[in-house]
Amino acid sequence: MPSQGPLYRQLQLQPSAPSSGFDKFLVGKTASWRAKLLQLLNQMIACEAPSCGRAILGLNGNGKTLLNKALQAAATERNLALLPTGGRPAFEVMFSRISASQTNLSNYGVELAKCLSRSNLEPPETTYASIAAEILRRFSETYRPGIGTRLLTFPAKALLRHALKKYDDVIGTFLETIADDGASAGIDEAFKLIDRWLGERLLRRSFRVYARSLRMGSFLEDYIVGKGGGFRTVAELNRLLFDDLAASFSASQPQDIVHCLMEICRLVGTKVLMLQVDDCNDEKAVDFLLPIAERLGDFKSPKILVLASAVETVWKDCIARGKDLSLQQKIHEFFDPIVLKSPTKAELRKLAEKLAVLIQMEEAARIRTLEWPEEAMDAALAVCEGKSYRLATRILIDDAVKYIK
Repeated sequence: MPSQGPLYRQLQLQPSAPSSGFDKFLVGKTASWRAKLLQLLNQMIACEAPSCGRAILGLNGNGKTLLNKALQAAATERNLALLPTGGRPAFEVMFSRISASQTNLSNYGVELAKCLSRSNLEPPETTYASIAAEILRRFSETYRPGIGTRLLTFPAKALLRHALKKYDDVIGTFLETIADDGASAGIDEAFKLIDRWLGERLLRRSFRVYARSLRMGSFLEDYIVGKGGGFRTVAELNRLLFDDLAASFSASQPQDIVHCLMEICRLVGTKVLMLQVDDCNDEKAVDFLLPIAERLGDFKSPKILVLASAVETVWKDCIARGKDLSLQQKIHEFFDPIVLKSPTKAELRKLAEKLAVLIQMEEAARIRTLEWPEEAMDAALAVCEGKSYRLATRILIDDAVKYIK
């Protein structure tokens, strides 16, 4: 992924929210809610909080996307924590984010599966390849068949470990450079080696026994060992997997879809699975979420954190359906609301001060400085009153950059 340049330029060139640097520009209640959600995530990882849901409500531009991305950034940091010391990326927190307004209700499940990720630095297209590699690594390190099979498969298993190391190197290089040029080709080359050595008859048979012992779904087992027909690229394997999942999900209830995703994540040691559903601004989205929420107590390994984002007034309309008061009570119970408002005067001033520091810091590298007159800042703040967080941020940066020298 190419660099997006200075953070303040990313904020200025919205609507796409940045994926990091939140401490440098979040203020007020939005910053407080970020801290509370991160605390909740940490409690869930530590098994100190159960599966739960939150509704993030507010007008567009007041921080719903920022809170979702802040949680993704926290998951990314946690999963990639061992990379600087030569370790492998982990799968401790997985997340998937979809837009309800851009997805048909019948496709929610497969879209959640397609968007499953462990970091915001890797494209979702690599997720299942990395999951497969991790499962095979655990198989090669822990599975102990009979002594005869163990001796006969020793050469192939050693070569399989070598192929898995090559896959790790490809992912490591990708994450270090954050550039996907040639990444897919490198992953396919590593997977070709994996497929070659796993193709040894006794080793493949051993893996199928191992897969059964884990209660692995047939779609994931087929992704790893194939259905015959020779080597397939990761893109082809993903397509076949999603076709299988779409067929399986077509008649499934929402809670069954979540169970399926949980089972995939369980195999690689995930502790928390975050499901982020944006634009829940119609009844179909609420109808999808409610059966999941009613079964939250059943989702224990991994825990589930469901985040539903919507415009507050529309969300209330979606759950206020005639005399069905039980629906409203369940939604409020299962999706404890986080209501985001436009920034106050005090929050706007704090935002301006943080943006000034950010611009000054990032321009210093170019031997430039920000000299934003107090009266100019005050005039820009007056224009921002009543505006959304996103628009106020843009107005302030647009004014401040006039005074970079």
